[in-house]
Amino acid sequence: MKTKLLIMLLVLLGTVATAEAKFVQEVELSDGTVLEGYIYKQIPGKKIVFQSSRAKKDPSGKYSSHNKEYTLQWNDVKVIRRSSESSPSWCLDKVTLKNGTVYKGQITEQRLGSTMTLLRDDTHKTVEIKYSDLLKMEKVVEDMDKDLWLDRQYTNRLRLNDNTVREGLIVLQYNGATTDDSYLELLRSSGRRERIYRLDIKEYIIFLR
Repeated sequence: MKTKLLIMLLVLLGTVATAEAKFVQEVELSDGTVLEGYIYKQIPGKKIVFQSSRAKKDPSGKYSSHNKEYTLQWNDVKVIRRSSESSPSWCLDKVTLKNGTVYKGQITEQRLGSTMTLLRDDTHKTVEIKYSDLLKMEKVVEDMDKDLWLDRQYTNRLRLNDNTVREGLIVLQYNGATTDDSYLELLRSSGRRERIYRLDIKEYIIFLR
């Protein structure tokens, strides 16, 4: 289950605010708190670090500070969603299910442990996808003037269990039959893709461009 949760969290981890485009995430916690900002770092199954610009809802009064990083426990995160104020991403999310069905569009929401919502590019309608049905997700560009690497809005940094670091852009996430078979592909600046198995990854970090 942790592998499936990680896959979904990375979808929305993937795009953040830049000078040219604006992406705002909302994180809803189990106590009803709603924070606005973006996910900066995650340690799978343990915690995420959220860079908050403001608290839209704050029942406990713990999140009143603006522009502050909050460390959130993994199990306390209920929903992650894309704000309606966000600019469109430079690429599409291509989702392939285990039954062969393929959707393209933008992931707009995920409910950890159950489903994600994708806004389809062809029909402009949403479809709900169960984590258990997911085979793989890819980042793709269909505009000939766009390039996955050159037009990226961020760079991923992966810290592995041996403390080595890989930098690039996560362009594919594959959900294998077991955690041993689950991996991602990192697009490097050279254009080469590197396969990295999830069990080897200790920490994910996002750097804005």
